[in-house]
Amino acid sequence: MTQCYAGNPGTVRPAAVKTGTTNDFKDSWTVGYTPDGDVIGVWTGNDDNSAMVDVTGIMGAAPIWHHAMLLAEQGRPIQDFPGPPSGVAKKTVHYPGLTTTDWYLQN
Repeated sequence: MTQCYAGNPGTVRPAAVKTGTTNDFKDSWTVGYTPDGDVIGVWTGNDDNSAMVDVTGIMGAAPIWHHAMLLAEQGRPIQDFPGPPSGVAKKTVHYPGLTTTDWYLQN
């Protein structure tokens, strides 16, 4: 994980992932899947329903999800998702200081 924070993500495997955090920081979660059909969901929280200290989905559940998915796909060739599903389009959006290209639902 330290290498990721340093800007070296290592081998990149395609995945579709969503993270989440409750407003009161009691729960964080990450759910995602890969082109191979692997699906993993991770929840983090305290067993007494108390809030975690500013633990978001990206900080709590996501690293666990990432490591679990790397183990699940270990030794498999990297493959991309098939073409986009109908109803989505790739768009490039420019924000001050940031440009990103992502998939969006068409209106």
